Amino acid sequence: MIVELMGPPGSGKSTVAEILQSLLKEKGLQALAAPRMGELLLQKNRICLSLREVKAWQAVWFSLEHPSLVRIALLAQRERPIPWEHRYWGIRWFLKTAGLSRFLRRHLTTGEVAVFDEGLTHRAVTLFASDQESPDADTVAHYVRLLPVPDVLIRVYASPELCVQRLRGRAPMLRLRNRDPEAIVPFVKHQFDTIQLIMSEAERCGWPLISIDNTASLIGLEQQLRSGWSGYLHDLF
Repeated sequence: MIVELMGPPGSGKSTVAEILQSLLKEKGLQALAAPRMGELLLQKNRICLSLREVKAWQAVWFSLEHPSLVRIALLAQRERPIPWEHRYWGIRWFLKTAGLSRFLRRHLTTGEVAVFDEGLTHRAVTLFASDQESPDADTVAHYVRLLPVPDVLIRVYASPELCVQRLRGRAPMLRLRNRDPEAIVPFVKHQFDTIQLIMSEAERCGWPLISIDNTASLIGLEQQLRSGWSGYLHDLF
């Protein structure tokens, strides 16, 4: 099973991912963060390559299988009003995530759950939005329609204002280094807008979705996750 989380920076994706893994493990499932699951599957299948090498090869196969999706990601980078290295990072993160996702889909077995705190769906925020550009609704919708559908997509919600507040005390993100500190406000707002567009298209396409309000307590998060999962997978909780 592939589970993807998405949300703007500061929304709490990592926290929700950890709680989800613990809840799934309580039910006897082997739930791990996607990179850790990848390492485990390499050992389990006696694959004598590093995870980095596997992701690179799998990204090539993914590109051959999903040329339209890769084309959208590449073309969107041509005239973005951001430094070239940021465009390079966006494509690199997209392909690395695609390679890991393909590898996991081909090797996961019953009872194994890989949790992406930033999966292929979430990659839309790095491909189509920044502090200087708001997302184009048609491009985001087209991207979502071409994606391999995750088994469950979890939207982690926190308002843009709260996300900015949480981020102010952290080290600057890679894409905001050497920028004006106030760039964080439009950056989060545009990412938040991208997530809204993704949710709208995913709902229209009938994806399995869970929305988590991460303004609640940790106990509240657990209750939301249990309730959300029971709605789709009655045998897990």
